[in-house]
Amino acid sequence: MIEAALTVYQGMPFRGAITLAMVADEEEGGGGTRHAVQHGLQGDWAIIPEPTNLRPVIAHKGDFNFYITVHGQAAHGSVPERGVNAIYGAGRLLTAIQELNHRLAARSHALVGNATISVGTIKGGEITCMVPAECRIAVDRRLIPGERPDEVIREVQDLLEALAREDVQFKADMDVPIRALPMDISPDLPVVAALRNATRLVVGQDPGYHGWSATCDASILVQDAHTPTVIFGPGSIEHAAHRPDESVSIDELFDCAEIYVLAILDLLGMDH
Repeated sequence: MIEAALTVYQGMPFRGAITLAMVADEEEGGGGTRHAVQHGLQGDWAIIPEPTNLRPVIAHKGDFNFYITVHGQAAHGSVPERGVNAIYGAGRLLTAIQELNHRLAARSHALVGNATISVGTIKGGEITCMVPAECRIAVDRRLIPGERPDEVIREVQDLLEALAREDVQFKADMDVPIRALPMDISPDLPVVAALRNATRLVVGQDPGYHGWSATCDASILVQDAHTPTVIFGPGSIEHAAHRPDESVSIDELFDCAEIYVLAILDLLGMDH
C-alpha cells in the first residue's frame, strides 16, 4: 500500500486524494476503523489489503461472538443431587447449538457460502470433587449478507428460552461483545473493474470477483462510511493468517503493489 501510494504521489499525475488508513484492533471488533470512520474517514472507493490470492473479494461473512454463561448451584461431589451441575446444562446447550448449525446450512449466499454457528471455547468448574456452579462457552456465529443482526441474536436467545422451558433448573445469560456485520457490493462498481483490469495487465488473466468466508473491516467502510470496498491483497487466508509460519510470496507482494498503482491510476488518473 505504501509503495503504491508513494509511486503515484512522487511520479504520476492524479486527481483527488489517496488515504492510507493504518488501524488497530481489527481482530477484536474493528475498533480502529470504527474510530476513523466516526472521525470522518470516507472515500469514493476503498481497498482492504487482506490476503486474497490477488483476487477481488466483494462479499464477506459477518461474525458475532456470543459469550454464554450457564448458571448452576455448587455442591460437594459426594452429594451431587444437592447441586445443579452447570456443565450438564451447558451440554444440553451444546447439542442445541449443533442442531442450529445443521439448520443454518440451508441459508446460503452465492459468494460466501452458508451461515454457521460453532463453539470455540468452554470453561467450567473449579475442582473435580465439586459440582460446578458455572460454565461459560464462547460461540462463533458467521452471518451471510442479508441476515439481520437482531434476528441472529434472537435465534440464540430462543435456544436459551427453549432449554429453560424444558428444565426449570436451566439458567443462562449471554453477552454479544463482537458484532461484525457481513458485506457485499455490486461487481459492476468502478473499483472492482479497476482491480480486475490491473490484475489482468500484471498477471495476464482476469481474476473475476469472489467472496470470503472470513470477516474484516470492509463492512464498516461499506455500511458506516458508505464507501464501496474491495478486499484485495497478496497471499492466502490459509497461509497468511492465524497459523504458525505465516507467509506471503515475495513475487505476489511485488505484483500486488503494481496492481495497486494501476488501479489507483485507473480511478484517479488525470485522463479521466
